[in-house]
Amino acid sequence: MKVEQKIKIIKLILVVIAIIAISLVLKFNKVSSVSEIIDLIRNSGRIGIITYILLFTFLPTFFIPVTVLAIAAGAIFGFWQASLYTFIGAFLNSTLTYVISKYFAYDLINDYANSKYSVEYEKLKKNTKGRDGFILMLVLRLLPLAPYTLLNYLSGVVGYDYKIFISSTLLGIIPGMLCYVNIGANSLNGFSQQFVISISILIVFLIVTTVIAKKYYNKKND
Repeated sequence: MKVEQKIKIIKLILVVIAIIAISLVLKFNKVSSVSEIIDLIRNSGRIGIITYILLFTFLPTFFIPVTVLAIAAGAIFGFWQASLYTFIGAFLNSTLTYVISKYFAYDLINDYANSKYSVEYEKLKKNTKGRDGFILMLVLRLLPLAPYTLLNYLSGVVGYDYKIFISSTLLGIIPGMLCYVNIGANSLNGFSQQFVISISILIVFLIVTTVIAKKYYNKKND
Protein backbone atom coordinates (compact mmCIF):
# COMPACT_ATOMS: atom_id res chain seq x y z
CA MET A 1 0.00 0.00 0.00
CA LYS A 2 1.34 3.41 -0.97
CA VAL A 3 2.14 6.03 1.65
CA GLU A 4 -0.50 8.40 0.26
CA GLN A 5 -3.17 5.73 0.58
CA LYS A 6 -2.14 5.02 4.17
CA ILE A 7 -2.36 8.72 5.02
CA LYS A 8 -5.84 8.95 3.52
CA ILE A 9 -6.98 5.92 5.53
CA ILE A 10 -5.56 7.38 8.74
CA LYS A 11 -7.30 10.68 8.06
CA LEU A 12 -10.59 8.91 7.43
CA ILE A 13 -10.26 6.92 10.66
CA LEU A 14 -9.56 10.09 12.63
CA VAL A 15 -12.56 11.83 11.14
CA VAL A 16 -14.82 8.86 11.90
CA ILE A 17 -13.56 8.73 15.50
CA ALA A 18 -14.17 12.46 15.91
CA ILE A 19 -17.69 12.23 14.49
CA ILE A 20 -18.54 9.29 16.75
CA ALA A 21 -17.16 11.11 19.78
CA ILE A 22 -19.12 14.28 19.19
CA SER A 23 -22.25 12.28 18.37
CA LEU A 24 -22.02 10.74 21.82
CA VAL A 25 -21.71 14.20 23.34
CA LEU A 26 -24.82 15.30 21.51
CA LYS A 27 -26.74 12.17 22.49
CA PHE A 28 -25.96 12.04 26.16
CA ASN A 29 -25.59 15.72 26.98
CA LYS A 30 -28.18 17.10 24.54
CA VAL A 31 -26.05 20.13 23.76
CA SER A 32 -28.37 22.43 21.84
CA SER A 33 -28.84 25.64 23.84
CA VAL A 34 -26.74 28.30 25.52
CA SER A 35 -27.65 27.11 29.02
CA GLU A 36 -26.82 23.47 28.23
CA ILE A 37 -23.46 24.40 26.74
CA ILE A 38 -22.66 26.56 29.78
CA ASP A 39 -23.54 23.69 32.14
CA LEU A 40 -21.43 21.21 30.16
CA ILE A 41 -18.37 23.46 30.13
CA ARG A 42 -18.65 24.40 33.80
CA ASN A 43 -19.04 20.77 34.78
CA SER A 44 -15.79 20.05 32.92
CA GLY A 45 -13.84 21.76 35.68
CA ARG A 46 -10.21 22.46 34.89
CA ILE A 47 -10.52 21.33 31.29
CA GLY A 48 -13.42 23.71 30.59
CA ILE A 49 -11.37 25.69 28.07
CA ILE A 50 -10.39 22.55 26.16
CA THR A 51 -13.99 21.34 26.30
CA TYR A 52 -15.24 24.57 24.76
CA ILE A 53 -12.65 24.59 21.98
CA LEU A 54 -13.49 20.96 21.16
CA LEU A 55 -17.20 21.76 21.15
CA PHE A 56 -16.62 24.64 18.74
CA THR A 57 -14.40 22.42 16.61
CA PHE A 58 -16.99 19.68 16.20
CA LEU A 59 -20.53 20.91 16.95
CA PRO A 60 -20.85 23.25 13.94
CA THR A 61 -19.98 20.25 11.78
CA PHE A 62 -23.51 19.10 12.64
CA PHE A 63 -24.92 22.59 11.94
CA ILE A 64 -25.21 23.60 15.60
CA PRO A 65 -25.30 27.45 15.38
CA VAL A 66 -21.93 29.02 16.13
CA THR A 67 -23.71 32.03 17.62
CA VAL A 68 -24.99 29.85 20.46
CA LEU A 69 -21.44 28.73 21.22
CA ALA A 70 -20.01 32.25 21.10
CA ILE A 71 -22.68 33.62 23.45
CA ALA A 72 -22.11 30.75 25.88
CA ALA A 73 -18.35 31.38 25.83
CA GLY A 74 -18.85 35.05 26.59
CA ALA A 75 -21.01 34.20 29.59
CA ILE A 76 -18.43 31.75 30.97
CA PHE A 77 -15.02 33.19 30.15
CA GLY A 78 -15.64 36.91 29.69
CA PHE A 79 -15.12 38.95 26.54
CA TRP A 80 -11.38 38.70 25.86
CA GLN A 81 -10.80 35.06 26.79
CA ALA A 82 -13.97 33.93 25.03
CA SER A 83 -12.94 35.80 21.87
CA LEU A 84 -9.57 34.01 21.84
CA TYR A 85 -11.02 30.55 22.46
CA THR A 86 -13.78 31.10 19.90
CA PHE A 87 -11.27 32.23 17.30
CA ILE A 88 -9.20 29.08 17.88
CA GLY A 89 -12.31 26.91 17.67
CA ALA A 90 -13.44 28.60 14.47
CA PHE A 91 -10.03 28.01 12.90
CA LEU A 92 -10.11 24.31 13.81
CA ASN A 93 -13.74 23.84 12.74
CA SER A 94 -13.31 25.63 9.42
CA THR A 95 -10.27 23.51 8.66
CA LEU A 96 -12.03 20.29 9.68
CA THR A 97 -15.15 20.86 7.59
CA TYR A 98 -13.07 22.04 4.63
CA VAL A 99 -11.01 18.82 4.76
CA ILE A 100 -14.08 16.61 5.18
CA SER A 101 -15.81 18.14 2.16
CA LYS A 102 -12.71 18.15 -0.05
CA TYR A 103 -11.43 14.66 0.66
CA PHE A 104 -14.22 12.57 2.15
CA ALA A 105 -17.66 13.89 1.24
CA TYR A 106 -17.17 15.54 -2.15
CA ASP A 107 -19.90 13.71 -4.07
CA LEU A 108 -22.46 14.03 -1.28
CA ILE A 109 -22.00 17.78 -0.83
CA ASN A 110 -21.66 18.47 -4.54
CA ASP A 111 -24.96 16.71 -5.29
CA TYR A 112 -26.69 18.51 -2.43
CA ALA A 113 -25.42 21.93 -3.49
CA ASN A 114 -26.42 21.37 -7.12
CA SER A 115 -29.94 20.40 -6.11
CA LYS A 116 -30.54 23.06 -3.43
CA TYR A 117 -28.35 26.04 -4.33
CA SER A 118 -27.52 25.60 -8.02
CA VAL A 119 -27.33 29.32 -8.92
CA GLU A 120 -25.29 30.37 -5.88
CA TYR A 121 -23.14 27.27 -6.18
CA GLU A 122 -22.16 28.07 -9.77
CA LYS A 123 -21.24 31.63 -8.81
CA LEU A 124 -19.08 30.36 -5.97
CA LYS A 125 -17.26 28.00 -8.34
CA LYS A 126 -16.23 30.92 -10.56
CA ASN A 127 -14.66 32.97 -7.74
CA THR A 128 -12.33 30.71 -5.79
CA LYS A 129 -8.94 32.08 -6.75
CA GLY A 130 -6.82 35.05 -5.80
CA ARG A 131 -8.23 38.44 -4.86
CA ASP A 132 -11.75 37.71 -6.12
CA GLY A 133 -11.94 34.55 -4.07
CA PHE A 134 -10.69 36.31 -0.95
CA ILE A 135 -13.13 39.21 -1.27
CA LEU A 136 -16.10 36.97 -2.04
CA MET A 137 -15.51 34.76 1.00
CA LEU A 138 -14.88 37.80 3.18
CA VAL A 139 -18.21 39.34 2.13
CA LEU A 140 -20.04 36.04 2.62
CA ARG A 141 -18.62 35.74 6.12
CA LEU A 142 -19.72 39.26 6.97
CA LEU A 143 -23.21 38.65 5.62
CA PRO A 144 -25.32 37.46 8.59
CA LEU A 145 -27.58 35.30 6.43
CA ALA A 146 -24.78 33.23 4.86
CA PRO A 147 -24.71 29.79 6.61
CA TYR A 148 -21.34 29.45 8.35
CA THR A 149 -21.01 25.65 8.19
CA LEU A 150 -22.46 25.32 4.70
CA LEU A 151 -19.86 27.77 3.38
CA ASN A 152 -17.11 25.65 4.93
CA TYR A 153 -18.37 22.53 3.22
CA LEU A 154 -18.94 24.21 -0.14
CA SER A 155 -15.49 25.82 -0.11
CA GLY A 156 -13.79 22.45 0.05
CA VAL A 157 -15.89 21.08 -2.79
CA VAL A 158 -15.47 24.00 -5.22
CA GLY A 159 -11.70 23.95 -4.84
CA TYR A 160 -11.08 27.09 -2.78
CA ASP A 161 -7.38 27.47 -2.08
CA TYR A 162 -7.04 26.67 1.63
CA LYS A 163 -4.90 29.71 2.45
CA ILE A 164 -7.39 32.05 0.78
CA PHE A 165 -10.33 30.27 2.38
CA ILE A 166 -8.99 30.25 5.93
CA SER A 167 -7.57 33.80 5.88
CA SER A 168 -10.76 35.37 4.51
CA THR A 169 -12.87 33.24 6.85
CA LEU A 170 -11.00 34.18 10.01
CA LEU A 171 -10.95 37.86 9.07
CA GLY A 172 -14.61 37.87 8.08
CA ILE A 173 -15.96 36.23 11.23
CA ILE A 174 -14.21 38.60 13.66
CA PRO A 175 -16.86 41.38 13.78
CA GLY A 176 -19.78 39.00 14.25
CA MET A 177 -17.86 36.85 16.70
CA LEU A 178 -17.01 39.84 18.88
CA CYS A 179 -20.65 40.98 18.85
CA TYR A 180 -22.01 37.63 20.02
CA VAL A 181 -19.26 37.09 22.59
CA ASN A 182 -19.98 40.57 23.93
CA ILE A 183 -23.66 39.72 24.29
CA GLY A 184 -22.75 36.59 26.23
CA ALA A 185 -20.33 38.48 28.46
CA ASN A 186 -23.07 40.95 29.39
CA SER A 187 -26.01 38.53 29.44
CA LEU A 188 -25.66 37.76 33.15
CA ASN A 189 -26.45 41.39 33.92
CA GLY A 190 -30.01 41.13 32.58
CA PHE A 191 -31.19 44.31 30.94
CA SER A 192 -28.28 46.39 32.18
CA GLN A 193 -26.88 49.27 30.17
CA GLN A 194 -23.97 47.11 28.99
CA PHE A 195 -26.32 44.38 27.75
CA VAL A 196 -28.53 46.83 25.88
CA ILE A 197 -25.44 48.38 24.28
CA SER A 198 -24.18 44.94 23.19
CA ILE A 199 -27.53 44.17 21.55
CA SER A 200 -27.49 47.57 19.85
CA ILE A 201 -23.98 46.90 18.50
CA LEU A 202 -25.18 43.62 17.05
CA ILE A 203 -28.13 45.30 15.32
CA VAL A 204 -25.86 47.95 13.81
CA PHE A 205 -23.46 45.23 12.67
CA LEU A 206 -26.26 43.29 10.97
CA ILE A 207 -27.49 46.40 9.17
CA VAL A 208 -24.04 47.53 8.04
CA THR A 209 -22.93 44.11 6.81
CA THR A 210 -26.20 43.60 4.93
CA VAL A 211 -25.74 46.94 3.15
CA ILE A 212 -22.11 46.13 2.29
CA ALA A 213 -23.05 42.70 0.96
CA LYS A 214 -25.90 44.14 -1.10
CA LYS A 215 -23.63 46.75 -2.69
CA TYR A 216 -21.03 44.09 -3.49
CA TYR A 217 -23.65 41.83 -5.04
CA ASN A 218 -25.09 44.65 -7.16
CA LYS A 219 -21.60 45.64 -8.30
CA LYS A 220 -20.77 42.07 -9.34
CA ASN A 221 -23.99 41.85 -11.33
CA ASP A 222 -23.81 45.21 -13.15
